[in-house]
Amino acid sequence: MTSRIRLPYVFAAALGVTLAVAMIAVLSVQTVFGDESDSGRLEEGRELVSEASISVDEAISIAESEAAGRAEDIELERQGTRLVYEIEVGETDVYIDADDGSVLAVDNDMDDRDERRLGEPAITRDEAIAAAQAEVSGNVTEIELDDEAGRLVWAIEIGQQEINVDALDGTILSVEYDD
Repeated sequence: MTSRIRLPYVFAAALGVTLAVAMIAVLSVQTVFGDESDSGRLEEGRELVSEASISVDEAISIAESEAAGRAEDIELERQGTRLVYEIEVGETDVYIDADDGSVLAVDNDMDDRDERRLGEPAITRDEAIAAAQAEVSGNVTEIELDDEAGRLVWAIEIGQQEINVDALDGTILSVEYDD
């Protein structure tokens, strides 16, 4: 009579141990291989990957289709309320919305040829600074003319923020928050 009572308990214990071992094995495989094979290439923002709707691999594929070359530096950061992949492909930075995969901007490093092609800014450096400081208070730490998706902009850093001001009409195009 005693052996009948113990048999179901022994069977239940063995089944429980088997299930526990199987769960540990599955979790270990997910931890080692992960869902995104290129998340190891992510330089900043690993803690945000779980919030992104598109994987690091998908973001890299999108970036490499927008610019010639292979993805080098990959970051995931919050810009305002938006989660954004910033991926450097050669001399180009590609900004991708981590929620829907849309390309937000393609920023090519400018040289003198690019500046001539885009023309001269219609607003002065001081006017651009005034527009940026009307949007974000603080002291300017850096300012440069830049090419944002074929548009000439004044890129102005104030504290941890970069404000892009349209160099033709002075409108604020974006405010990006750096960590």
